[in-house]
Amino acid sequence: MTIQPATIIEDVSNVARAVFSPQMVNSVGIITRAAFSLRHNESYISVCQMSIDSWLDDIKSIPQSDARKLDGYAVLNVGEIRSQGFLLAEHQVGLDVLDKSTAKNRSHAGIFLSIDGSVLKGDKTIGLKEMPADTYATPLLLRVQGRLLKLAKKHYVKCSESQTQKSDTL
Repeated sequence: MTIQPATIIEDVSNVARAVFSPQMVNSVGIITRAAFSLRHNESYISVCQMSIDSWLDDIKSIPQSDARKLDGYAVLNVGEIRSQGFLLAEHQVGLDVLDKSTAKNRSHAGIFLSIDGSVLKGDKTIGLKEMPADTYATPLLLRVQGRLLKLAKKHYVKCSESQTQKSDTL
């Protein structure tokens, strides 16, 4: 799969990454690199486009449970995400943000990782060979997670208990 230019979001746009506790925050409430895991068989990290008026309700509508509570959201600039690309050995690692909206979730977008223009999934590594489903901590993904985490820490918004419930009005 290669990135399709027609679905690219403008560099000046901001996206929000929902952050859940306890998986994505540490014991003192600080966001961790787990907030930017690329799950098995997924080709992007989900975010919401903040230019779409329903973005916060879209975040609040993500299923929660006693073991998974919305802690807050990180605001990331699309241009800054794209600038996080780097060379690894002779391979160009890129990050891009593409629209993934649906009728149900109009603000949905994804942060895509690529090597030499080919989009990675959560079960791939630098050599594009298969990895076990529970192996996400490859050096490549750790480096990407660290870069996204650094951006996320610039603007992290904690949600109060009342803010984590989906509202009936916009």
